[in-house]
Amino acid sequence: MKSADDALDFNPYEVLGVDKDCSDAEIVKAFRKAALKWHPDKNPDRKQFAQEMFLKITRALEVLTDAAARAAYDHVCATRSARKIYVQRREQRESENRRKLREELERREASGFTAQQNELRAQAQLQKEIERLRKEGSEMLRRECENIEREIHRKREAFGAAASSSAQGEYSGAEGRLRLKWKRGLNNCDYDETKLRSIFEKYGRISTLVMSPGGKATAIVEFVNARDALKAENETGNPNNPLTVSWLSSRPDSQSPRCSSNMHTTQQPATGRSTTFVNGVGCASASQFADFEAEILAKMMSGSKKKGDGIKSKFDDI
Repeated sequence: MKSADDALDFNPYEVLGVDKDCSDAEIVKAFRKAALKWHPDKNPDRKQFAQEMFLKITRALEVLTDAAARAAYDHVCATRSARKIYVQRREQRESENRRKLREELERREASGFTAQQNELRAQAQLQKEIERLRKEGSEMLRRECENIEREIHRKREAFGAAASSSAQGEYSGAEGRLRLKWKRGLNNCDYDETKLRSIFEKYGRISTLVMSPGGKATAIVEFVNARDALKAENETGNPNNPLTVSWLSSRPDSQSPRCSSNMHTTQQPATGRSTTFVNGVGCASASQFADFEAEILAKMMSGSKKKGDGIKSKFDDI
């Protein structure tokens, strides 16, 4: 036997026009009224439809007047209604979730677009600042290059003057020259022209102090009086980075007349004159310093006869 849900493809309550809570008497009364309305003999113009309706009200009467069948049908209706409500709520939740997901997606897309726009604006601002710095930096670089050129020119002129004076015999008094050596950066202690002058000026007047180019830890100091150089030959400087002092030429005799207090009577060197060698465009290189030192030694070996002879040095053209 088919279930009430399978056997009926219509709602018996609606066919008879009664409520779900109606009594059997109300069902029978409704059936009689509907039977008179849909009897085929009373509907000759639509006899087929009337027959179908009469069959439905007959089956509705059978189901609704039988307690078990009516209860089964009511249960089917209740479960169908509950399922419909469940489906509606699920669809509502799904619709709400879809709406939230859509809104979240739109929010993320908007946020991503905003972030992209912010990044583009930041990149544009960075490019703008880079262009500004390039322009300002170019101007600053131009000024710094001009300053460096002026400094190089000044150094070149100073070195040229020193070389020229050497060619004219100012360095003929080699007895007062000492070579200084030390270890670069030993114990975080180093020497520069200022420190070396501070150390050796206590022995006497210094006519020239020449720093080696290229960062070499060597220098040459010349005293106005050779006697002062003799007093300075045992100087060791800073104990953390001792100085090694040696004679640029042979050590003079302390009893020699040339070690008198007025060693240069005809020509007084300028006190405190110094020439610092630096590596750079237009400045003396390390090889020039070595050549300069070799020239001094050669002149010392040839004696003081060349003084005033107008010997030309290759440093005159620097």
